[in-house]
Amino acid sequence: MNHRKQSVISTGNRAYDVALETLIAHFETHSFATLANNGEHHRIETTVVTFDDCDSLRISFPGIKAAWIDRFKRYRYDFRVDLCDPKGARRAVSHAEIILDLFTKVSLKQMSFAQAQEFLLGVQDGKSPTVGSYVPKRIPPEYIHAYTRAHKHLNKSPQTPSPFDLEPHKLAPLLFFILLQEEVNYPSFVRGKRTTLSGKTLPIERYCEGIWAAAYAPQKLEEVLRRTLAEETRPMRWKGVTYIPYPRKDQDSSGQPI
Repeated sequence: MNHRKQSVISTGNRAYDVALETLIAHFETHSFATLANNGEHHRIETTVVTFDDCDSLRISFPGIKAAWIDRFKRYRYDFRVDLCDPKGARRAVSHAEIILDLFTKVSLKQMSFAQAQEFLLGVQDGKSPTVGSYVPKRIPPEYIHAYTRAHKHLNKSPQTPSPFDLEPHKLAPLLFFILLQEEVNYPSFVRGKRTTLSGKTLPIERYCEGIWAAAYAPQKLEEVLRRTLAEETRPMRWKGVTYIPYPRKDQDSSGQPI
């Protein structure tokens, strides 16, 4: 892929901006707008990461949300992120599945709460955090039941989640591209000016609630999942949860002055 000099959209983070510029240049090389206007969704596929076990992350485009946005005078370069295995099986991992994965990691002691915080901070900053040797664990059935109930409560059909949690070296780049997709669809900045949209902030808030619930209030898993699945309103932050970016010494856990 070739780099583009400057993108209309920006994220406020250098690593995400570079990836965004590269993706948009790649999209434009492959006639993204023409394909989207013709309704040819997910016509082109590109592998963005290949892992040692030959699993891979692939993006396909244009996504179903691809469209000209008159408000911002630019195109919405929507794409889909899939986790694929060597046999051809693929899945687009949802935010709710990520919550389930993170909750499992902390509750089953795959990561401490502090390690999970640092992991999310690394992803937020566009870094590739490592956790060392890692053996995935089976997600307990009661967690999957909570995941299913949360969807049914909102009249949604749940995708069957992976039976095991993901290795961190796969989860980190997966989150990176999913959060990049959020910035494409709901940009934090356009032409250098902050918008009223949330970009990657909204899902990261729910991820923070997921690891907090695993450490301090496991009975709230289903509630966190419902908040993640809610589409009409932006949930208010919970008191007591430490959100990214982490507060300064003169702020409380919600980022409010003290």
